[in-house]
Amino acid sequence: MRVAELWRYPVKSMGGEALDRAYLDSLGIAGDRVVHVEDGNGQVINGKDAPSPAGASCKVGFFR
Repeated sequence: MRVAELWRYPVKSMGGEALDRAYLDSLGIAGDRVVHVEDGNGQVINGKDAPSPAGASCKVGFFR
């Protein structure tokens, strides 16, 4: 098996970031999907319900 690329998506349903390396923990890639976006009623917004977050991206420093 060959890994061509590593990606992490720190905020659920937002754009991801390419990684040169990744740390794995019991939940997978450290820092992946650790934040979500909510609407004014506290409901989680995802790319299926409201596609606007999918075009945004963020970078998070989670390397230990």
